[in-house]
Amino acid sequence: MRNLFHLTWRELSSMFLSPLAYIVIALFLGWNGFWFYVFLSSTFGEITDTYNLVLGGTVLFWIMAMVIPAAITFARISSEKKSGVLEMTMTAPVSDVAYVLAKFLAPALFWILLWLPTAAYAWIVKDFGASPELGRVMAGYLAVFGVGFVFIAVDLFISALTANGIVALLMAFFVNFALVLLPLGIGRMIKVPEVEKIAGYADVFQQMFVFGRGVVDSRALVYYLSTIVLALFLTVRAVEVRKWR
Repeated sequence: MRNLFHLTWRELSSMFLSPLAYIVIALFLGWNGFWFYVFLSSTFGEITDTYNLVLGGTVLFWIMAMVIPAAITFARISSEKKSGVLEMTMTAPVSDVAYVLAKFLAPALFWILLWLPTAAYAWIVKDFGASPELGRVMAGYLAVFGVGFVFIAVDLFISALTANGIVALLMAFFVNFALVLLPLGIGRMIKVPEVEKIAGYADVFQQMFVFGRGVVDSRALVYYLSTIVLALFLTVRAVEVRKWR
């Protein structure tokens, strides 16, 4: 556990050694702040509906959700494979599981840090007499974190498959895009009850809609958790294979 904490802290700290992390945070908060103001005007000051739009209710969110996790995760392992650092790390007294978990937890914490300041929007507009429905907003954040963690876990697996950073980034974008649109497309094109049920289980659009109403859907939580566990398990296996090459 101590090794995992130190590895995660090292990974997270390394993300802030580059100005890119601060640029991403500044652009993210500026972008979200601008659209929060626009959405607040369009909803006539209804702050809960505004939060629902910011937290998964528009295509703007899904662009960020597909791009940012890929951008902060694609080089986690692929760059170390290319530079040879991975081989040196594998000789250290660190388990493959701890290594992979640290690689996942660092960008996951970064994703949380990106979104936490947006909670201040409610405090800012509170002076104007607006107050959000706390349950609906908190459920929305839960879905945002869940979807982001799924993308990060899957993108980490992709990072473990190749030493080419550009290939890892492009693959991560493509897979994130597929995770968002494929269940929606399958559910609409194949009118078979069993297929529709399975597609609905993985439909992140529908999940966001349900969470936005303040309903914490246990099926969505199971989907998030099972996908993350599967992706991390496959990542560990990929790292193990690399070790024995």
